[in-house]
Amino acid sequence: MKFTLSVLTIIFSISLFGFTTYENVVEKKKKIINHAELTVTVNSNDSFNFFEEAIYEPVKGDIIFKTIEKVEEISVLQEDEKLVYMLPVKTKKIIIGKSLFDRGDYKLLFKVADSEVSYITEIKVF
Repeated sequence: MKFTLSVLTIIFSISLFGFTTYENVVEKKKKIINHAELTVTVNSNDSFNFFEEAIYEPVKGDIIFKTIEKVEEISVLQEDEKLVYMLPVKTKKIIIGKSLFDRGDYKLLFKVADSEVSYITEIKVF
């Protein structure tokens, strides 16, 4: 009887652990810029927290990112993972012209300076 209760307790604990980790693995995309001309999303809380501010100024056509750490470079990839641009930035405030993008889906890979850490955003231009 004691052995059966221990086994049931272990199975129950593992099941509960599975539910808590499942929520951490399956995260929804979070919009950091939502505009009629474009949207920018991230897939993780770490990426979301990396940006202090992200805005789109439609009059100038500027996409502005302010980050918590200095960014060394940004790689711009098209939907098929083809490298379109590699932008050296070396700053916490980045301004990218929307004119660099045609309609479509892109990924922006922000590589943090003096680190191997990178953060990915997805941009959809309408």
